[in-house]
Amino acid sequence: MNTQEERMQQLRTMEDYVEEQGPLLESLVLLNQSKVIVEIGVAEAKTTKYLCNGSRLHDGTVYGYDLWDTHGLNKQFEHWSSKEKCEQHLRDNDCTNYELTQIDSTTQEFKDLIKQKHPVIDFAFIDGCHSYSGIKNDFDVLYPQLSETGVMIYVLNLMMVHLILLHSHMAL
Repeated sequence: MNTQEERMQQLRTMEDYVEEQGPLLESLVLLNQSKVIVEIGVAEAKTTKYLCNGSRLHDGTVYGYDLWDTHGLNKQFEHWSSKEKCEQHLRDNDCTNYELTQIDSTTQEFKDLIKQKHPVIDFAFIDGCHSYSGIKNDFDVLYPQLSETGVMIYVLNLMMVHLILLHSHMAL
């Protein structure tokens, strides 16, 4: 388990990361003219703000899903945010084009919800469970729903290196 000081340093690093990558994500959503944006792993909604801004011009909506609870393969990560805090952050940043749902993305309930609610997804941003099984689950649930021009972006933390993997149907 990390000390409080180590955790604060990680949060500062994540905040820097979001501030650097957020405008890129906003631009990708805007350029793709995305109307249905799905985000798995909302955390504090820092990235959600950029997704909302990018989708505003095309009357898009960001659908954010997060557990907002203790998580990890061994339940080793404490939660530090909540749906209510995220909604407040988005309101404070003049975002209105979003819908947040507290749910475990590994459940059948989540799979059924995605199929029913999002028959077509234009942009998927995945920053949820970083384990192999978590990443595979999110891919298996969202990929079949991607539109012809759909884009799927993953954020992976591997040994403290942030990688963004971009997948688009256009590249197939």
